[in-house]
Amino acid sequence: HAQGTTCLAEGLVFESPFNDGSNSGRKTDGFMFYLSAQERTVTVQALELDVLLDESTDLSVEVYVADEDYDDLFDTKYAQAGLWTKIADTQLIPHPDGQRSLIADKAFEDVTIGALSKKSFFVRMKGPWLDYTAYALTKGGEMASTNGQMTLFAGSPVEVDSTVDPDPDNSFAQHKLSRSISPILAGRVYYNLETTNCNGNGIATVAAQTVETSMEFAVLTDAVVTGQAYSDI
Repeated sequence: HAQGTTCLAEGLVFESPFNDGSNSGRKTDGFMFYLSAQERTVTVQALELDVLLDESTDLSVEVYVADEDYDDLFDTKYAQAGLWTKIADTQLIPHPDGQRSLIADKAFEDVTIGALSKKSFFVRMKGPWLDYTAYALTKGGEMASTNGQMTLFAGSPVEVDSTVDPDPDNSFAQHKLSRSISPILAGRVYYNLETTNCNGNGIATVAAQTVETSMEFAVLTDAVVTGQAYSDI
């Protein structure tokens, strides 16, 4: 093929360890974190989250994204809502393992992260049901893990500030950024990768991490389209 030809490697999975199936004692309504692309552009298509399903009473979830660093979007009290773009506002689909829950690609607006750049993500639920991991020496904004194509950074929890009056024009107004702990996303990021590793037919030769994860992604997203429940897949 011609030098410099690019193609798309699809159905890739970046996994940040879930907790061991039990309540870690860590939980939050929501948190912010960075994802970056390394040498090639990636497109985030779906997320799986570690959710305390045995405690949650509402599986509503919202996901926002911004180009700027989230530290520049928040001060100690007030969020700048206008700088965030909502990319998902849906119901999580619980996995029968009772731990992870899917935001399927059909309910999630694709997010493209250019090579050598990063974006801010904000995930929030309506109660303290998001679980996460944390490392004592990894602070918010520092690299937590990488797979050579994407990098995940430790984040910051977002807490409700009851001293601030609700603002109907700014759903972020009652939230504040906490720097007391540095949550790390426990979950999976499903994505496509722009690559030059293409065969003569323009098909990517970059494999998904395993055939099973790639197939699972296809099954899950197809099931959501046809209205199947996660537990019936």
